[in-house]
Amino acid sequence: MSVPCPQCSSDLWGQTMRVMGVLTGQDLLNGVQNRKLGDALLFWNWMLKDG
Repeated sequence: MSVPCPQCSSDLWGQTMRVMGVLTGQDLLNGVQNRKLGDALLFWNWMLKDG
C-alpha cells in the first residue's frame, strides 16, 4: 500500500512556518487541488476543529 502525503504550505502564516496543524481550510484546499489523491483524504481530527 502506498499513502501519499502532500505537503501544504500556509499562505496566511507564511511559507516558512513549520508547525504541524497551523493551516487554514483554504491552505488545505490549495495543498490538495490538482493532485491525484485516490479515493479518500485523511486528516487529523484536530486539524478540522472549529474555533
